[in-house]
Amino acid sequence: MLSKTMNEISLHILDIVANSIVADAQHIAVHVQELSKTDRFIVSIRDDGRGIDPKILPAVADPFVSTKPTRRAGLGLSLLENACTSTGGKIEVQSDFRGTVVTAIFRHSHIDRLPLGDLASTIMALVASNPGLAITYRHEVNSDLFEFDVNQLSEWFPDLGYEALFTPVVLQWLRRYLEESIELLRRRAHAQTPSR
Repeated sequence: MLSKTMNEISLHILDIVANSIVADAQHIAVHVQELSKTDRFIVSIRDDGRGIDPKILPAVADPFVSTKPTRRAGLGLSLLENACTSTGGKIEVQSDFRGTVVTAIFRHSHIDRLPLGDLASTIMALVASNPGLAITYRHEVNSDLFEFDVNQLSEWFPDLGYEALFTPVVLQWLRRYLEESIELLRRRAHAQTPSR
């Protein structure tokens, strides 16, 4: 049943970030690259958590291997790897005591590439449920770039106390801001693409 629900890249991002939080990460960076010019769609999640046991790392995408003591099966990375390889892509996992980097590479134009999904809501949910976690989000479409750092909320709303930054009104504003920024990023990239 899980495989039917993981039908968007944004849900895979949510799953990987949840693993980072379990690993006591204090900083998490999400980077999305939509590179139609090179036919690549790349998602990377970098954290500064305690890393993956070197004994487990070679088999980390095996569905029967899990780093969580409460779960015997580790379906998340296995499903993501399947989603990547079905497009001719791959998954890469690098980890040591300084943290972990998960990189998912898809073929951009492949008919089986999962849609990105509602990434604005995903980032908003991560911010809402993890006050104090340093989250950064970078989104590239070809040569155009959008960046968000959770610390910007304090700059944008200087009259609000720290706790007030995570109220529904601010979080809904953040979701709309991210939605509009992603849409603008894609429109700009589309406008720069020469017509054939």
